[in-house]
Order: sequence, then C-alpha cells, then structure tokens
Amino acid sequence: MNKIEDYKRLFEELNLDELSVKDGDFSITMKAGEGSRKNKSHIDMPVSASDEKGNEKSDEYYKVESPVLGVFYAGEAPDAKPYVSVGDKVKKGDILCTIEAMKMFNEVRSTVDGVVREILVNNGELVEFHKPMFGIELEAC
Repeated sequence: MNKIEDYKRLFEELNLDELSVKDGDFSITMKAGEGSRKNKSHIDMPVSASDEKGNEKSDEYYKVESPVLGVFYAGEAPDAKPYVSVGDKVKKGDILCTIEAMKMFNEVRSTVDGVVREILVNNGELVEFHKPMFGIELEAC
C-alpha cells in the first residue's frame, strides 16, 4: 500500500495528467479528472533567504530549493550542456535545471531575476524536497 501512496503523492506534486507504472507484477495507472488539471508546464521554485543550516552566506543570496525528490541535472538531460553556470544572469521564468522523477524530466524555472552565484549540487546528484540547489544574488530594482 505504501507504493501506491508514494505514486499518488508524486502524481499530485508533479501535477500530471496521467501516470502509468509497471514494476514486476505491480502496475498502476492514474489519470487526472477534468476539474483537477492546472495546465502547469513547469515547476515554480520556492525561494528562501536561508538554508537548512542557517549559514551566514544564506543571507547574501536567495536559495532556490528543490520542489521534488529526484535526480538533479544541470541541463535538459544527464550529458547535456548546463542551462546556467556561476556568473550567469537569469530572469524570472528562465530554466535553471532539470529534475528527473520517475523517468520524467521536469524543468525547474527561476522565480526571481538575478545572477547565479552558487550551484550547490552536482550533476546526477539525488536531491531531497527543499534541498538548496542554487544561490542567486537578486538584481537591484
């Protein structure tokens, strides 16, 4: 029963229209009802001013956190060119990375304008919910 709950949670968090999983003898298909679709094409990243350890550096940059559990990729695929590097300017809506969850690649977009000052995870690394991935220095208004 725990597998079903895990798949249901992931299905809802990723706002999927349909999910089919087959793992040995176990298989499940989930479909969103018409009223439950939000037509979301990307994941908006939560942004916080501190990391989980409360480091002083966290006050300097906004931390972009992982919205889902999955594998971090700096580009659109494991071996692809990174979307951003330290020093790159980003605008709200720019793609920062891709997170693979259950064989689906999900684009992660910035919710702020600024300059990438820190990349806190490595390509291919497993990221947990709310794990800081990027430090972005906000653009002065």
